[in-house]
Amino acid sequence: MGDLEAVLGRLDDIRSDLTDLYRDLRANPELSFAEHRTAAEVARRLEAPRW
Repeated sequence: MGDLEAVLGRLDDIRSDLTDLYRDLRANPELSFAEHRTAAEVARRLEAPRW
């Protein structure tokens, strides 16, 4: 299985997490170059064991 197939195969596994992240970011907008909450949320999710 190639890299692309591996990534595409995982999309269904993480779709709900990505949807939750999208909704959270849209509900809490920040000004450009001042995305402190956004950066913290992305870092938190990337450090979580499920990723």
